[in-house]
Amino acid sequence: MLAVGAALYGMTYLFTSFIRGVMGDTAIQTAFVFLPVSVVTIVAAQASTKLLPRRRPTSFRRSRRNPSGSRTGHQSYRSEGGLTMLSLQEISDRLEIQDLFVRYAHAVDTCDWDLYRTVFTPDAHIDYTAFGAPAGGVEEIVAFLASVIPDFKSTQHAVANTLLTIDADTARARTICYNPMVRDNDGKDQITIFGLWYHDVLVRTPEGWRITHRSEERSYTLTDGALG
Repeated sequence: MLAVGAALYGMTYLFTSFIRGVMGDTAIQTAFVFLPVSVVTIVAAQASTKLLPRRRPTSFRRSRRNPSGSRTGHQSYRSEGGLTMLSLQEISDRLEIQDLFVRYAHAVDTCDWDLYRTVFTPDAHIDYTAFGAPAGGVEEIVAFLASVIPDFKSTQHAVANTLLTIDADTARARTICYNPMVRDNDGKDQITIFGLWYHDVLVRTPEGWRITHRSEERSYTLTDGALG
């Protein structure tokens, strides 16, 4: 403490000598008003940082894994403060599943049946009966779609608002589909819009997520402004 006091005294002496030489005795009086205030402010600020409680670093609890490496519990991290965050794996899973649904839409709208097959497991069951279409395996549905989709001048399958639950290597999803389709009706374009939800069961495979069961829930049919 003695050394600190001597240092402060020396600094004060040098400061006052400089001010007197440059600005005169009036400036010295002003400096002696503000200098103590500045010193007190700095000391108080340093003391407050020591008195404030330190924020504990956030720690996260990972979901448990079984010996095969797949998850056996909830896939999110939970901090000590109660904040829930998605794990990197679950973020990846959700993005991949969303991409799978978009790939399905593009496959149907472009009549790319090889791409369509990559959306499903080989033993998948697909049920389109909500709108009068058949239900069956992948190849049966591909044959049906390949026979009817070309009859339309244009189709769009817009998928959105997926409610997704992932449990280890399986998942369930409910997804809105807005599906306008245009066909020729005696030389005029006739537009029919199908509103529906897809209900999907998905599994993780070596090639990524695939749909193993898909069914449709009908919401509405709108043809040239008339509900059906």
